[in-house]
Amino acid sequence: MPEVMAFDITGKEGTKQVEISPRSHKGAWVSLGTYAFEKGNWTSSIKIDGCRSKGALFADAIILVPKNKILIFIVPIKTKYKKRIP
Repeated sequence: MPEVMAFDITGKEGTKQVEISPRSHKGAWVSLGTYAFEKGNWTSSIKIDGCRSKGALFADAIILVPKNKILIFIVPIKTKYKKRIP
């Protein structure tokens, strides 16, 4: 798991650089902030910046949530089940 994951997020207001620490949020969704993306504007983007990141990079998914909407996240917890043998 990387120490730092860096992102470049380009929206209506321009590009913002964001960094998170995945080790602090193991298995949980992490907010990258609130941004305005224009409908039909193909220059909007969310990119992982490998040069500013530290460690092996990965991203399972990105969820874009409309502003003023309620969303409940359910994140599966990785557990190991042990089968009991009689």
